[in-house]
Amino acid sequence: MVEYMKKYLEEYTDEKEYYKEYKDETIIEDILYMLGVALNPEKNSYASGFLLFKRKLREHLGKENEIESQLIENHLERMN
Repeated sequence: MVEYMKKYLEEYTDEKEYYKEYKDETIIEDILYMLGVALNPEKNSYASGFLLFKRKLREHLGKENEIESQLIENHLERMN
């Protein structure tokens, strides 16, 4: 898994500067795709597999607990 991720991230080097023109959203999607494929290549590859992985990720990230909620609130208060 780690070797796949290292090889994938080699596309983001200063020698290949084309990625610097990407929007943040494009890079986020690309890195999420890499993570999904690294975790389960058979299940998370290609467009449909990526959509499945994003669904799983949304479910996971939606499980905010009380401690996380309080930390977020504290952070937002400090930011203001």
